[in-house]
Amino acid sequence: MKKILYLIVILFVLLNFSHGVDNGINWKNYGNGIKISEKTNKDILLYFYTTTCHYCKKMEEENFSNKKIIDLINTNFIPIKINLMKNSKIESDNKNIKNIRDLAVLYGVQGTPNLWFLKSNRDKITNIPGFVPTDVFKIMLKFISTESYKETEWKEYYNNQSK
Repeated sequence: MKKILYLIVILFVLLNFSHGVDNGINWKNYGNGIKISEKTNKDILLYFYTTTCHYCKKMEEENFSNKKIIDLINTNFIPIKINLMKNSKIESDNKNIKNIRDLAVLYGVQGTPNLWFLKSNRDKITNIPGFVPTDVFKIMLKFISTESYKETEWKEYYNNQSK
């Protein structure tokens, strides 16, 4: 009986661990993410980062591992993660974009972390350069996903949400 109980506990722990691993942000590569966005008409979140960037690691540890932020991103955006340390070729319908550096130039990325929010047709909504604290980032995601930026200034929206 002890062995069966022990086995059940181990299975429970393993299932919960594997379930937690699957609950992260559903990052896409650029070409695939663009196609999905066009088909679903969902806005895009481009995340430019490097593996050596302190604030990128902080962004991932504090924001991209936060359950509420994960849910907001996965529900409202097609998230695309772009490592600027790789200059690999990317799939794009834009003949001027052949690799990751071309994409970084297109979006004027000069430092990391750097976030761009785009409509599904790739019109730019806004850019957020640098690290953003978790409480502010949640409000930003809501501001963009609800399209509140069309009617309300950021400062007013933030002040109303952070009360």
